[in-house]
Amino acid sequence: MMLADINIGLHVWTIIVGALCAAACAMPGSLLVLRRMSMMGDAISHTVLPGIAIAFMLTNSRAALPMLIGAAVVGVVTALLVELIQRRGSTDTGAAMGIVFTTLFALGIILIRRAASADHVDLDPGCVLYGAVELVPLDTRDFLGHQVPRAVFNLSLVLLLNLVFVAGLFKELLVSTFDPALSDTLGIRSRWMNLLLMGMVAMTAVAAFESVGSILVIAMMIVPAATAQLLTDRLSTMLGLSCLVAAV
Repeated sequence: MMLADINIGLHVWTIIVGALCAAACAMPGSLLVLRRMSMMGDAISHTVLPGIAIAFMLTNSRAALPMLIGAAVVGVVTALLVELIQRRGSTDTGAAMGIVFTTLFALGIILIRRAASADHVDLDPGCVLYGAVELVPLDTRDFLGHQVPRAVFNLSLVLLLNLVFVAGLFKELLVSTFDPALSDTLGIRSRWMNLLLMGMVAMTAVAAFESVGSILVIAMMIVPAATAQLLTDRLSTMLGLSCLVAAV
């Protein structure tokens, strides 16, 4: 009887983590889809690895905050490098993303291996690609006398940050997404909005990385957003629908 109760609890936490992860990914995913930058999410979900490795090497800790900061920085760097290569190298966006994606991902692997020589760092390719959401309920923290999975705290924080980001800069994001030229004319730096969005995408990807892996992160960002886009032509409604579709 006790085992059945435990199994029910594990299943519930797994569903909650999956829903939080999907909802957190859907918000930046909606903006990526509208900006026709869906594959940038794919690139960033892989290029954040150097940020994770550097954060670990500097802090010697797997705490969430340093990882999120490192990921956000590398996400912005990724966007800047893609833009630089596209402008200076006369290449299209896809080719520029391919160059940056492979280079930074390889750099991340090298840094992880270097860190592993000083301290044990688990880099299981299966976990990196597919995640381990079924094991998330086993890593818990005490909260008001109850054991709550650590991923719930991390994903809830990222979801809250995404909500604050979108709500606080909704008008700026709206104008810069649909008409960058008008945005610049009105004094809203579309380039800065784009870089902030890339940082947001990177932090979300890292928070979801451990639970669902790098492949499913892309699906969670793009599929709900693309579905919501078919149902409405209003950004605010699309954001809400994408989160609902993702969670369901």
